[in-house]
Amino acid sequence: MASFSLSKYLKKRKITLRQELWIALLIVIFVGFISSVLISTNSAKSYFSTQLYLKNVDNASSLALMISQLDKDPVELELLVSATFDTGHYKRIELQNPNGEVIVKRTFTDELKATAPQWFRAMYGLNVQPGVGQVNDGWQQFGTLFIESHSQYAEQALWESALKLFFSFLIVAFFACIVSAYFLSRILKPLDDVVYQANAFGEKRFIKSSVPRTFEFARLVQSMNQLSTSFSRIIKEDNKRLEELRFKSQHDELTGLANREYFGATLEAHLQKSKDHAHGALFLFRVVNLDRVSEEVGRVEMVNFLRRFSQMLVSFLENNQEHFSENYIARISHSDFTVLFSDIDDIQAISERILLMHQSFVEEYKNVKLAIPHSCTYI
Repeated sequence: MASFSLSKYLKKRKITLRQELWIALLIVIFVGFISSVLISTNSAKSYFSTQLYLKNVDNASSLALMISQLDKDPVELELLVSATFDTGHYKRIELQNPNGEVIVKRTFTDELKATAPQWFRAMYGLNVQPGVGQVNDGWQQFGTLFIESHSQYAEQALWESALKLFFSFLIVAFFACIVSAYFLSRILKPLDDVVYQANAFGEKRFIKSSVPRTFEFARLVQSMNQLSTSFSRIIKEDNKRLEELRFKSQHDELTGLANREYFGATLEAHLQKSKDHAHGALFLFRVVNLDRVSEEVGRVEMVNFLRRFSQMLVSFLENNQEHFSENYIARISHSDFTVLFSDIDDIQAISERILLMHQSFVEEYKNVKLAIPHSCTYI
């Protein structure tokens, strides 16, 4: 039941690619670490077993040759076997006659002080065959010599070697984790750049990321960069079209001045803003006999006249900015124009200047009897 709940929890839990790669890396490092320790320890066990067996064989042959050259006095045999047993780390030295009866035998019965734990000795205990040597008396066989070295010394050395191997591989695994973390961050950096780029898309910032050398990430980054370029172009084109539509909806197509609707909204906002002071002014202009210009001179000349008149008003406002803070000019009908001033100082002076300018301008259209009267008032 508990394992089912744990698996259900892991299925519901979201895991990142970085975490998955870390899990895979740690599994590989752990398997490599354990495998290295086990293989090295087994190799050391095999080496120690081989060396102990060769030692048993060499010592048995040497001692058997020495006994063969001596008189077979029981006391001398006992002394020689005891001296050999006491000078070496032996578990058993036994001399048997050809019938299998024991002539001399020495065995180690005490317990050695070893730090190797019991489980390690149970797993890696050395089972070494004793060395066998034939003892001769002249041309006849005197007996068989068995020498068996004590394996606990080798097991203790094997335990110390295993500890050294364990800590050595542990240090190597630790540095492998550090190096893996560095390379993992380098490998996954393009993925972080792509995430940052995708978040920037949501903020309408179409940035590009540098293309990494990894083939799969390079394809992903290139696709995202192409997507960024396409989105940026589409957004710019849409913004341009929207700006054109907005401009057309707010401005007169013929003169480029603000239209009636846009000027009405501007005037309303200005009135709301100017409730506490009354320094604004409103000028209204009407072009009289504008239709006769179209009839007698031509529509093209009428259009040119309206555009020149608009440019003249704009130039006048630019040249007299010291008399007001802001101005808004608009064409509110076929022949009517208006200008809204804010913080104006003297509308009488402005009115007289505009009147002089209009009089010189309409001199060109005497035959049409064109006139541009205007009115002004404070608001």
